[in-house]
Amino acid sequence: MPEQDAVLAITSGSSDMQGILNMVWEHLLPAMEEDALPPDDEGLSLLNEKLQGLAINTVEGEEKSPNASLFSAKTYIVEPNDRAIESIAFDFEASPDMITIKSEKGEQSFRVGYGTMEMGSMINPRLVSREIAVSGAWETQDKYHVKIIYYEIPHEIEYTFQFNEDRLLWDTDLNVSFDPTSFEQLKGKA
Repeated sequence: MPEQDAVLAITSGSSDMQGILNMVWEHLLPAMEEDALPPDDEGLSLLNEKLQGLAINTVEGEEKSPNASLFSAKTYIVEPNDRAIESIAFDFEASPDMITIKSEKGEQSFRVGYGTMEMGSMINPRLVSREIAVSGAWETQDKYHVKIIYYEIPHEIEYTFQFNEDRLLWDTDLNVSFDPTSFEQLKGKA
C-alpha cells in the first residue's frame, strides 16, 4: 500500500482468504493515518503478553492404548488410491511412537510426540515445505489421532487411524486448501 507507506503480510492459513482481505480493506486501511502514531507502551505490553501465551495445542487423548501392541510392527498394505500411498507401519513400542509411510516416491518415517511436538521432515508434493512438528494420542483403544504441522507454512494435516484387527481405516483432513480439505478414506490390511 504505497500511499500509506505500509506492507501487509498475512502468514496464517484460512479457507476464507477473501474474508480476511475484506476486513483489511474495510477496517485496517481506513484506520491508517498520515502521521505516525504516538508510542503506546501499555498496548505494546499487552501485545507481548499475548504473544508469550500463544501455543500450538497437541492432540488430546491417552498416551498409550492397551491394544497398541496388536497394531504395532505390522505393515498395512493400502488399497490403490489417488495419493499413491502403498503402505503404512506403526511402531508403538518406540519412544516416541514412529510412523513409516511408503509411497511410489519412497519411504518416510517420523516420530509422534505425546504432550509435545516431535520435530522432523516429510515431503508432501502439494506443499513447498517439508519441516514438520508432530503430536498424537489415542482417542479410544482402537483410534489413534495424529496432528502434523508444517511449521514454515500455514498448513496442518490431521490423520485419524481406526484399527480393527488386521484392518485399518485412515482419514486425512487439512486445515486449509483451495481443494477439498478432506481426502478419500484410505483402507489397509496387515
